[in-house]
Amino acid sequence: VLLVEHRLSMLTRYADRVLVMSRGRILVDGAPEEVFNDERVGAIGVEIPRPIRLYQLLREDGVQLSGVPLTPAMFVSKVKEVLR
Repeated sequence: VLLVEHRLSMLTRYADRVLVMSRGRILVDGAPEEVFNDERVGAIGVEIPRPIRLYQLLREDGVQLSGVPLTPAMFVSKVKEVLR
C-alpha cells in the first residue's frame, strides 16, 4: 500500500518504510525511526514528529533512551525506563 501523507506523526504509527523526497528526488528511504532521525530530513524543513524531536533534544543533553520513540506512548515508556 502506498500512502502519500504530510501529517508525519500519522506515518510513524502505520508505516514500516518512509521515503522523504526533495525536489523530485528521494532524499531518505528507510524505517521511520531512521528517516525522521536523519538530520537531512529536518534540514529541508520537514517537521519531525514530536516524540522523535524530544528524543533528539534529550540526546543532545546527554540522555540516552533505549531507541527512537515513534509515538507519544513510546516516548513516555522510554523515559520511564531511564528514570528507574
